[in-house]
Amino acid sequence: MKFLDSRTIYWKLIKQKFEKPSSYSKFTDMFGVFDDEKWEKIYMLPFRCSSNTRIRNFQFKITHNILYLNEKLYIFNKTDTELCYFCNHQKESQNHFFYDCNVVRRFWEEVFLTFHCIFENINIEEHIVLLGIIDEGKQLANLIIILGKQVLYETKMNNGELTINMLKSKIKVIENIEKKIATQKNKMLYHLMKWEKYLNM
Repeated sequence: MKFLDSRTIYWKLIKQKFEKPSSYSKFTDMFGVFDDEKWEKIYMLPFRCSSNTRIRNFQFKITHNILYLNEKLYIFNKTDTELCYFCNHQKESQNHFFYDCNVVRRFWEEVFLTFHCIFENINIEEHIVLLGIIDEGKQLANLIIILGKQVLYETKMNNGELTINMLKSKIKVIENIEKKIATQKNKMLYHLMKWEKYLNM
């Protein structure tokens, strides 16, 4: 009997029957109708761009609309305000917190400018920030976007000040971790192909 790891099993189950989560309707209303193949790629995106469980789980919560922010927490009496942590003017919905907020917009502009060689010909758009880039060969760009969203969330949770330096540090840590894993598994060629643009900056 051939041994299958959890990732292989997950892929097989996904391909056998792709069931749309409840967030499908929300994102369809926002961004239009995608075919099942595109939705499959969107939901599998974190598995393609990282082997880190925390990164995968974080993006899973976003794409399934189960990352609770002030707008929802306020309804459940878990926070004193429904307003955005960064601007303190609008309700802190998932869309506002990760994209619409003016403070966050400036953060993404700096991210895309700093890593322009990685985001070449990619515009800062809401569906890209929330769901990712489904084009082939964009694993590193997708990883940086997810890490950027983690920085936003962690800044809020720690009552901190938003800075791109936090993202730079995260990327460096993840690259070092993936390099060690690639070395152990004799997959340095794949690692270098994925991280080439970043390492040449």
